[in-house]
Amino acid sequence: MGLQPEERFLFLRYLRGKIRNLKDPFVFGLLSSFNLAVSLGFQGIVSYFLFWRIVIKDTHFRMPFRNTEYMSRCAKCRYYFQAGSTFVFSHIGLCGLVFGYTVLGAFTFVALEAANEQSKRANDTRKERIINQLWQLTMSGEYINETSWTENATMMLKNFESKLVKTMRKDGYDGNDDTSNLQWSFSGALLYSIIVITTIGYGNIAPKTDAGKVVTILYAIVGIPLLLLCLSNIGDAMAHSFKFIYWKVCCYCCPSPQHSQSHRKVAPTDPVGIHRKQKL
Repeated sequence: MGLQPEERFLFLRYLRGKIRNLKDPFVFGLLSSFNLAVSLGFQGIVSYFLFWRIVIKDTHFRMPFRNTEYMSRCAKCRYYFQAGSTFVFSHIGLCGLVFGYTVLGAFTFVALEAANEQSKRANDTRKERIINQLWQLTMSGEYINETSWTENATMMLKNFESKLVKTMRKDGYDGNDDTSNLQWSFSGALLYSIIVITTIGYGNIAPKTDAGKVVTILYAIVGIPLLLLCLSNIGDAMAHSFKFIYWKVCCYCCPSPQHSQSHRKVAPTDPVGIHRKQKL
């Protein structure tokens, strides 16, 4: 099966862009082989191989291939997938992907941890309960003796202390009973998502539920390589920009040594210059 007319046109347009560099043996050989194949008529082997094995794999030709009218459905899907992946892994695409990943992580951690934090703070009324129990113990009149009252009050306080320590260790209770100022708000969860993928680890906020801990591990496994890839691309862009600035500013202001030597004027009192004149 040979090349279709539209494929031959695209191939010739590709060669027309390369024809300026005919000194390149690859371009010259490719053009000669294609012309020979067309003239001899056996396009089914040579031209097909040249087109699909050389041109399609060329990165400079793959993206301008916009004529999707004559492409099959599989070829269109492959083309759009390649175009989308190229955009995603570009500088802007990677930055947007990292930003979207952090926002997605923020919504995920809010859904996992906010309800648990609200329930813990709303149910932490042990302090009010122990005060009411002590007041009822005093007003009941059963323990008029100071020793009996002290023993019962000490038992209540020890029970309260053990429950408080257990709540602090297991649920991360910090003594703040204000339900309006939650750690796992959207801003707090977004900060936690950034902390996880940047491997900073401030430690001021951490998930308390088992689901939140497992999601944190999976989130870091995907997010850390993604951020490193984004930083690598940003570093390449910064390196190219610094080279461009150096070439435009420093090299433009500082003349080259060859240029200065070619325009250097020899003084008449210079012995080197006199020696050169004598030789001439």
